[in-house]
Amino acid sequence: MAAPVVGPDASAVPLPPVRPVRPLHQSSLSTTSSSSTGSSILPEVVKEEELAHSSVALKAKHYKHASFAANVLDIIHTINVPTWDHASIAPEDIKVFKVSGSMTNAVFFISCPSIPSAHTLLLRVYGPSSGELISRPRELHTLHILSSRYHIGPRVYGTFANGRVEEYFESTTLSAEDLRNPEISRWIGARMAELHSVDIDIVEDGAEWEIAATANVKSWLGHARDVLSLPAILEAARREIDIDAFEVEFRKYTEWLATVDDEQAGNRRVFAHNDTQYGNLLRLKALSPGVPKHRQIIVVDFEYAAPNPAAFDIANHFHEWTANYHSDTPHLLDPTRYPTADERRNMYKAYADHSGIVGVSDHWLGVLEDQSRLAYNAFSSSDDSRRMRISLFFGAVAFYYLLTSSAIDIPAYIPSSLSWYTGATMSTVATPKGWYKRIAPHPAPEHWTPRREALALAVLRSTKVEPEGFTLALFSDKVEDKHVAVDSLGRVVLVPKGDHDALVAHATDATALPETGMFRNLWQVARPTTGQPIDRIIVPKEGGGNAEISVSGWAGSAEEAMPLKRPVEGHEELPVVLKELVGLALEAREEFDSGKVDQAMVSRVKNIL
Repeated sequence: MAAPVVGPDASAVPLPPVRPVRPLHQSSLSTTSSSSTGSSILPEVVKEEELAHSSVALKAKHYKHASFAANVLDIIHTINVPTWDHASIAPEDIKVFKVSGSMTNAVFFISCPSIPSAHTLLLRVYGPSSGELISRPRELHTLHILSSRYHIGPRVYGTFANGRVEEYFESTTLSAEDLRNPEISRWIGARMAELHSVDIDIVEDGAEWEIAATANVKSWLGHARDVLSLPAILEAARREIDIDAFEVEFRKYTEWLATVDDEQAGNRRVFAHNDTQYGNLLRLKALSPGVPKHRQIIVVDFEYAAPNPAAFDIANHFHEWTANYHSDTPHLLDPTRYPTADERRNMYKAYADHSGIVGVSDHWLGVLEDQSRLAYNAFSSSDDSRRMRISLFFGAVAFYYLLTSSAIDIPAYIPSSLSWYTGATMSTVATPKGWYKRIAPHPAPEHWTPRREALALAVLRSTKVEPEGFTLALFSDKVEDKHVAVDSLGRVVLVPKGDHDALVAHATDATALPETGMFRNLWQVARPTTGQPIDRIIVPKEGGGNAEISVSGWAGSAEEAMPLKRPVEGHEELPVVLKELVGLALEAREEFDSGKVDQAMVSRVKNIL
């Protein structure tokens, strides 16, 4: 078969037929439905035959309540966690520290400061629907086998109705820069080799399996289609992602990849982690005497662990070098940060040394490099449209996570940080931040008329000096196929489609927030002085009328903390989507000068609101 444009040339090596996937044997694990009152929505109860289980369910949002600590203590006693058998421990002695509210879990550290011998524990509460994309029975079985038989990963002490209790490691999480440290990179290579030495048949419990790279795409396609069918998704986004084209191209690529697959070398089938980004790699703060230095690296979060070609796991790790999940654009990858040939060989050598391969030659390293590059190229093709579709497909899957899987503090809106998934912003700008610098003059502003039916968003600002101020109005002119804005000076300008769609997406997200019960749906930021500016957001409703949100006291930047004067349905700070939306709108006031305002145009816009 001729290679598609997404893959490099390589010699043909036949691939054995892929074995069909079957579920793990029910003898080792089970799931049952839960109707516990601990939570209104719970995943299936997941048990492992060799692990103790408690029927108690936890509601993660109530982690600050005394009842949460009491339930946690009940779970700990039921599953008989070592060092926690002190009869004197009371619920009020327990310290609950929230680590994160991730897309699939809520994670807490549980400690008892009054009894130092009681080891800190890690408590994981599953998201209500996280099992849609992650097999919780499989994950639990994997963790138990890896920790009990291979001493890899955290020990699982037991399970409860919607989560599990794990071993806590006194450690620090690696950073993006840590991956580039040559010694740490060698440690990661060594630890990956140890994981890849695990017997697949033991972890898979004798069941037949399919490599994760193809099995996951097949199972996630349906979820991606579900997301794209949502009314909130723009038709332009559906066309840009083109999931049907992705499916065809993915099949062609895997068919071609089979012709160059070398299962005896770099692409041998192994039990792979499949998610070795820096956030899933811990470094122990202390190492016992005599333990090899690379063992200070602990791999966690095995949600995606499954059989895969070895090179896929390595290539995925190298791909993670290009990510920075703590930047302003965590969803964008920087290809310039991909490891150099020397950096890759540094890790290959450590991997080979700990794989039991004697006399590793440059030729063997070259084979591994070639196989890893083939795997990497599936996501870094020179074909921009294909790369975009692949990236956006996985974006849609992540989008699905946000809709279904948040275990704690699930917002009533889709976070604006994911608005890049739903429009052309992927191909033009990462986020709409800085949109005002990308506007262009309207070719005929004197002939342009604001129309109510074209209005997408308006923002007004009230201050002591300017009680009826105007900030911005966005219009989608379908007649002329233009995206128009009127700024604070009353100037009519053109806005790039990607920026326009992202701004409107922010506004739509904001309207899904809970009502405050205040006049004009006011969200009030706590400030030491009164008379704060009020930004009024107006979004037209289908069928007539407006959705309105007002924000009092926005100042500084969207990155600053803005605690609310009065909490709103669990929101103690101004929601991120509102902070970002007001900040974006205020870009239209950067050149504001009251003496230069086209009051006639501003009045025409206000009249249609």
